[in-house]
Amino acid sequence: MDEFTRGILEATGNYSALKIYEYVRDFQSKRLHSPSLREIAEKCNISKSTAQRQAKNLISHGYLESDEGKHRSLRLTEKRSHQ
Repeated sequence: MDEFTRGILEATGNYSALKIYEYVRDFQSKRLHSPSLREIAEKCNISKSTAQRQAKNLISHGYLESDEGKHRSLRLTEKRSHQ
């Protein structure tokens, strides 16, 4: 496990957040938009409410950002997107 991954786990306290971060990163590297919460939930094998809660967790720790109220607006923060 690399230092960046450990940092996400230490900051968020769970693997669901890490899985979400990695999925958003990989999804955006292949497409020009962000995944929906439903897509995140299905891919990470978690409920939509858990996906939403953990996305907010990642936002609060500076790993993701989003435009409040907009669909498909999750994105990596500039300081984290190098990974």
